[in-house]
Amino acid sequence: EKEEREEEVEKEKGGKKSAEQTEEEKVEGLQKKVAGMQGRWRDHFGAVYLIQGVHVHVTLMDGRSATVLLFQSNGKVSWYNNWVIDEAQMRKAAMTEELRWAPVIPGNPPLVWWWCG
Repeated sequence: EKEEREEEVEKEKGGKKSAEQTEEEKVEGLQKKVAGMQGRWRDHFGAVYLIQGVHVHVTLMDGRSATVLLFQSNGKVSWYNNWVIDEAQMRKAAMTEELRWAPVIPGNPPLVWWWCG
């Protein structure tokens, strides 16, 4: 009985390790997706967005700041679950220096950031 339990524990550990690798692979895949977005962006409110890896450091005009974590949703990069950007838009941003996030809720305006170095 003890041996059976030990085998079950080992199987669970193996499953956890596999799940952790899957999570690591997801993060790695997201980092590859956002590689072309790295750097500093601004919006029409004067906020500055510094994208470093999957972290976005946001500084508002009044000096308040926060860090937001980008994540993947349905194969797209998501900002606050309210806007998404796909790989085609990211490639376009490299040429136009305009990052255009599409709203998740139809009828809402897009979120637009401009490259500033």
